[in-house]
Amino acid sequence: MRKKFLLNKSSCQISLFMVLLLFCGLGAFAQEKIVTGTVTDVSGLPLPGVNVAVKGTNAGTQTDFDGLYSLQAAPGNILVFSFIGTKTIELVVGQDDFSNIVLEESSSALDVVVVVGYGTQKRENVIGSVTSVSAEEITSAPVSSVSNALALNR
Repeated sequence: MRKKFLLNKSSCQISLFMVLLLFCGLGAFAQEKIVTGTVTDVSGLPLPGVNVAVKGTNAGTQTDFDGLYSLQAAPGNILVFSFIGTKTIELVVGQDDFSNIVLEESSSALDVVVVVGYGTQKRENVIGSVTSVSAEEITSAPVSSVSNALALNR
């Protein structure tokens, strides 16, 4: 003997309402938006090539020639701005769609980076010797070219 389940109109409406609430609630948590802005130095000049990343994810971008960036992120995400020779800044994404960032110089960040002829490397990864020569040492050397002055100051 089969039992028949009959649903009245009000129970169907309540079930439908609960399903709609579930889907609406899930959509509210994932409201990502496009955050845009400009990254400049302390003098107001745009910084091209600044890394902008969403912390804890693989999402990221770089600023263009005019220091502009555009990135998709949700409110509450943390954007990390990093550039060689500057302090790293973290910014919590709020309700605003536009954030201008000013990066300050950091001399301690430059101590760990060595600029070589084909890019940059961390100081501990450079094979060979690394030294600094001041402008006074180069100009005071009695030679005809800069390369000869560098050879004298080894």
